[in-house]
Amino acid sequence: MGRQYLAQRLFNEGRLSRDELAGLLGQKSFQAVEAAAEGLSGDDGHPVLTAVRKAAGEDLQPEAEAYGDYMELFMESLMDFLGAPAVVDTVAVPADESCDVFYAVSQRMDGDLSIVSGILAERDEFMELAVRYSQEKVASPEDALAIDSLEEFLNVVNGVFSIQEAEKDKELDLEVPRSGKLMNPEGNRQLILRIYADFGVFYVVLSADEFL
Repeated sequence: MGRQYLAQRLFNEGRLSRDELAGLLGQKSFQAVEAAAEGLSGDDGHPVLTAVRKAAGEDLQPEAEAYGDYMELFMESLMDFLGAPAVVDTVAVPADESCDVFYAVSQRMDGDLSIVSGILAERDEFMELAVRYSQEKVASPEDALAIDSLEEFLNVVNGVFSIQEAEKDKELDLEVPRSGKLMNPEGNRQLILRIYADFGVFYVVLSADEFL
């Protein structure tokens, strides 16, 4: 299990609080996590999948495996492409949770599976995600560069996911990414996951149909 997943496992097991997690990720240091992890028993080689299963609950168990597989890839991509250590919350976000306006990108994958994945973030977090991926400054979350960057990031993740699914004899076609602003996503068989990153909080939405 990679070092970046130690925090996820500790969080899954209730040994890190949300406040402790935020402070730890902000420090960009895993020394404290590694020290705490020395007392872990057993082995969970898929802590992201475990977190998604918990968040999915009983209602979304039919989707939990596919959503979990997707999120394992997504979290790896956050580290690989954005250099962002992050942890998935084990409690799903209610669709009607009060919030400021979200900036969002989404993309539908259709075929043997029907999954729409999306990134939702408030202004500063959306811009930070775009800057980290593009390595260029953006002045606004509505800049074409910001939107294009996160659409491209999502398209890259989804392209790799489709290849992984093809190895399981499941064919997926990727549709053109979408972008926009919204208060609350409303998709069928929807799971909203809160992601704690070193720069703040954003959300990943997974659903069976378009929510944006």
